[in-house]
Amino acid sequence: MKKALTTSSIGQNLIVKDLSLNLQASVIGRNVKIGTNVIITNSIIMNNVTIGNNVTIRGSLICSKAKIGANNYLKDAKMGYGETVKEQQGELAEVVLKDMPDLADSKRKSIRTE
Repeated sequence: MKKALTTSSIGQNLIVKDLSLNLQASVIGRNVKIGTNVIITNSIIMNNVTIGNNVTIRGSLICSKAKIGANNYLKDAKMGYGETVKEQQGELAEVVLKDMPDLADSKRKSIRTE
């Protein structure tokens, strides 16, 4: 597999276990820890996120303090603040996450009109 770090932005204090990271068209926040054999494409990874070994993330938004265990595949996912996806045994397992509520909708619901 060709290793790539193309058209991406990386925050301070990124910790990568080894050089097997394949990062393309993504944004990585500060203090992120990334395991071995990880692919991140067209995604936003916010601050203080931990990503285990053998993880693929495509077209996803991972909010701060989220933890993704080993052997997971996330596609078009949205992980909220502090959410955890447990390690999968064996081969990559695709993770299906519920959509996070739209912030604009939640603000709209909290405003009363008389």
